[in-house]
Amino acid sequence: MTKKNFNFDDEENESESADRDRLVEELTFNDYEQYELMQTDINQKLLGEAVGIAKDTWFWSFMSLEYKMERIHSIYDKLSELVKNGGDDAN
Repeated sequence: MTKKNFNFDDEENESESADRDRLVEELTFNDYEQYELMQTDINQKLLGEAVGIAKDTWFWSFMSLEYKMERIHSIYDKLSELVKNGGDDAN
């Protein structure tokens, strides 16, 4: 009786390693996509809040478009900084 010795372990290990690497890359890409979507959503909400805050002034309708844009940008930057710092630096 002849004993045949097949060594499939190396091929299986390489295949499992390649599958694991591919899965890690997919998860990393998916996590990055979710992060990007979350950041976009946060930025849209902050912009909406900045416009709402800026419109609350009684002289909003008398401002030039350029001044309105500067005001919204300034408020947006301050809100972004608050979110970034977690509200620690609320001046």
